[in-house]
Amino acid sequence: MKPNMRKKDRLSSLLYTAGGNLSLVLGLKLFLEENGIAAGGFSGIAIILNYLFPVNIGVFTLLLTLPFLVWSYFLRGKRFTLLTAVSSLSFSLFAEALDFLPLLTEDLLLASLCGGLLYGLSAYLFLRGSASSGGTDLVARLLLHYRRELSLGTMLLIIDGIVVLASVFVSGNPELGVYAVVSLAACSAAADILVRSANKANLFFIITKHPQKLADGILFELGRGATCLDGTGMYSRHLGENGALHILFAVVKPREVWRLEALVQRLDPEAFTVHCPANGIAGEGFSRITPGKA
Repeated sequence: MKPNMRKKDRLSSLLYTAGGNLSLVLGLKLFLEENGIAAGGFSGIAIILNYLFPVNIGVFTLLLTLPFLVWSYFLRGKRFTLLTAVSSLSFSLFAEALDFLPLLTEDLLLASLCGGLLYGLSAYLFLRGSASSGGTDLVARLLLHYRRELSLGTMLLIIDGIVVLASVFVSGNPELGVYAVVSLAACSAAADILVRSANKANLFFIITKHPQKLADGILFELGRGATCLDGTGMYSRHLGENGALHILFAVVKPREVWRLEALVQRLDPEAFTVHCPANGIAGEGFSRITPGKA
């Protein structure tokens, strides 16, 4: 990878990490903290402790993360630990800087849903930046080193579930536990929808007598590539000599579907077209292929 590309990737990762922490703090300050909804994470532990004595969430989460960063250095290495430390520090800074924000609603259902949606946006941004938010996310990744049969989602569910149960025990209010679960569910749903939407695309298979004309149209009018495949017609031979068929394969964004359909209709009205939705598209013109992280 070229040096300027590496710098661009690092900057992109830092921006996504900052955005993820900002969204996390907004959900916390505007909806969850003052309502006592401990929707997992080290911030959830801080909310629980607030029932017993005043706790500064930004400072508390940073201090609680420090021993796990030391553990991470020996287990996961310098680069991962440094990125996680930067993420944890940015969360604490945002929490301190935005401490003046008011609670927007005392309706616990609305607060849990809105807070969960902002948490889900945060999770999506961390994923896009290939970053860790620190907190229970860091703890889950470290524990997976010893329990490899579990997934990251399962480990997070266990840890955050313990936080929710602790909030019920300390607050003595089972309803807050229910609202915390609602918030976690909203977070999971929002993150899932955002991930699917970002990678959404449509696959086109176009059977045509004029593959070059259509390929040129797709390239120069839509800015998309196309691949020509050879096929054999098993029923009708009128599409190509001796049943030989040309099949163009192309991938476009959902907003480009109507443009490609119109282009095919204009350049080859006799073409046969099949298209279907696809998820997880990666490569040139779409999201970049990045190595997965445990």
